[in-house]
Amino acid sequence: MSVSFWPIVGYGIQLDLSMFDEAKVENLLNMRFDEISLTDIAVKLTESSKVLTWADGADMETGTYIYLPAALPWHKEYHGLAPETIENEIFEILKPYLKESQTEKTIKDAIDYVCVCGCA
Repeated sequence: MSVSFWPIVGYGIQLDLSMFDEAKVENLLNMRFDEISLTDIAVKLTESSKVLTWADGADMETGTYIYLPAALPWHKEYHGLAPETIENEIFEILKPYLKESQTEKTIKDAIDYVCVCGCA
């Protein structure tokens, strides 16, 4: 039996089902909310982003994230991206599916540097 590990390193947000409006997410994914995982949401929301990606910790249970991965110098698409730019993009992709109690400030305050590990 083999085990795989992967880093989740970058700048982003850890998702939580409690931040999302059930009806809006059901409509987005065309599934019942009780059948939806955070991974389903993260995959769908990052499909059209040129810089954001998603990852989850799987068996490590470290969470599901939408984030800008740490970049190497030759990854030119990440050059010049300020934290505020990433915060705005994350908020904009989450905004249509959030509960009304989740304000821009609440979301942006939850965005931080991510450095965890996934395992399966």
